[in-house]
Amino acid sequence: MSVGSNCMDTSIIEIYHDKLKDLVGSDFEKELLEASLKNLLDSDNKLRFNNFACGIRELSRHVLSRLAPDDEILKCGWYKNETGKVGQTSRGEKVKYAIQAGLPDEFLETFFDVEDYKYEVLQAINLLNKYTHVNKDTFAIPESEVDELSEIVVEAYSGLVKAIIDCRRNLKSELEEHISEALLEHTIYESIDDIDILSTHHNVEEVYVSEYHISELGSTQLLLEVDGSIDVRQQYGSNSDLANDIGFEWNSSFPFSSKVTMKFTAEFPKNADVDKFDVNTDSWYE
Repeated sequence: MSVGSNCMDTSIIEIYHDKLKDLVGSDFEKELLEASLKNLLDSDNKLRFNNFACGIRELSRHVLSRLAPDDEILKCGWYKNETGKVGQTSRGEKVKYAIQAGLPDEFLETFFDVEDYKYEVLQAINLLNKYTHVNKDTFAIPESEVDELSEIVVEAYSGLVKAIIDCRRNLKSELEEHISEALLEHTIYESIDDIDILSTHHNVEEVYVSEYHISELGSTQLLLEVDGSIDVRQQYGSNSDLANDIGFEWNSSFPFSSKVTMKFTAEFPKNADVDKFDVNTDSWYE
């Protein structure tokens, strides 16, 4: 590769790479990103920005296909068929799914605006399309314009990465109260065998969620994996035994792990369904 004295600084390319590296997944996507960025260093090539534009445009196509499969978009409650063609999705719908998956618009708009990010990415794609086609006005782009246009493209796609991260962070915060309520309700109405065998009776006092993460965010539902602890009051003997001082009570705390499903219905996010609730009582026997 020929590199002229006025070429874009390699440190800028490294910055661009750092901003976009979280967008790519497969080895192919990583190699395509690196190859696309290297075009910007070839200042002796009058097609360097065109080649960069072509590479990043194709990269975006692969990334959006991976993050937003057409068959999943079609199942979303917010899907509107913007193309007007049966079974097809628009670029905007792909960007939207990459950020929010099937989350209902009515829920999301209370804490997050996906439209701003979608607009920036679509503008970047339009820009890339323009320079992929070589005409007199898109050939031999001056250095200053290469810097400016490259920055626009990189910032748009790094914004997509940020939007995906921010959306999921905000989503977790919004769901915390509903998860805790669902788990507490589950422990009240469902028998916990591992605790049942430890005493004559038990009552759940509190359920604490210490950590949880989204294991799947799809077109129709999200799945959560939850860890925490459960405080239990254990009773030994009957109520009359307690009254006669021949029974006693004991407070215990045990860790638990759980799986929770939330479907994207009109009740979301108040429709948490506890699929699994496993309590670890090993400490009781130690």
